[in-house]
Amino acid sequence: MGSSSQSRRQRREKRSDQTRSRLLAWAELQKLYDQIPPMTCKGKCTQACGLIPLERLELEEIRRRLGRRFQEKWLRSGEAYGVEFMLGTDELECPLLVDGKCSVYDIRPLICRLYGVAAGMRCQHGCECTRVMSDVEAKALIKKVGKLSADLYD
Repeated sequence: MGSSSQSRRQRREKRSDQTRSRLLAWAELQKLYDQIPPMTCKGKCTQACGLIPLERLELEEIRRRLGRRFQEKWLRSGEAYGVEFMLGTDELECPLLVDGKCSVYDIRPLICRLYGVAAGMRCQHGCECTRVMSDVEAKALIKKVGKLSADLYD
């Protein structure tokens, strides 16, 4: 077998390993998300959808979902907030809102999932959750998601 075909095979195997690692990390992320108590949402909180902090694992899934519709100009550094990225428009709004609804609701970032559920982020519109997460619990979950993302991408 020539070095060219070996090289192609190695690249395919590397991509396959990366895909497998990403899928495993996404499954772990879903387990972390499952720790968040369910909430009945009235869909009135879009004014809270400003700059959205997110980890690279979450960002890459959103990029994959949106494909060419994703715009790099939406990204900002999240370093000041303790995360790698912030997502938002020049008007400081979430670019993922379409007609007042989240266009990636099923893969929305952790911070969006915590809104209304974490003690420090209660909903102003009377939405109810089955249990309020303490800020300590929420911060621990944020750290776990950050570590999962860092382990995959660093």
